[in-house]
Amino acid sequence: NIICVTAFRNGYFASGSTDNTIKIWNPSSMGTAVQTLSGHTNDVTVLQQLSNGLLASGSTDTYTIIWNITTGSQINKFQSVNGEGVTCLKQLATGELVTAGYDNSIYVWKINGPNSQTLRDTVTNALQYMNPCNDMLLYDSNTLAVASSGVKTELYNVANTANVVKIRSLS
Repeated sequence: NIICVTAFRNGYFASGSTDNTIKIWNPSSMGTAVQTLSGHTNDVTVLQQLSNGLLASGSTDTYTIIWNITTGSQINKFQSVNGEGVTCLKQLATGELVTAGYDNSIYVWKINGPNSQTLRDTVTNALQYMNPCNDMLLYDSNTLAVASSGVKTELYNVANTANVVKIRSLS
């Protein structure tokens, strides 16, 4: 079963599945995947093409993986701080990656290079009622909207390189 999809600038798209894989598709190839990426050990729940053309994936296996889709190789792999599944990720204008999931927290990661990342900030108890993140939207270069299964969408100012600041809740 396919859980998530993302589109690439070249017209291809990727799908993440319950079989723990990511498939790269060319819509004109009549339903045949052109590449399969393996590295997660549980459901692939979220995909995001990054500004440099790489692909980020998150999974209920607690890992975020950065992929080179040309070679199919893993560039970076890191685990959620609390060992919980990743259900949302978004790249900020700064190139940093925001992840969230089942642990009610938001994490901002600075990707330093291959297999090198630094946790820049953590917002604990960010999501309403201890529900996982359902989706994230970078509203503008400074504002991240985060939706959970709770009754509110939270807005965060992510421009501050020192820490993420909650702006307000929307009901």
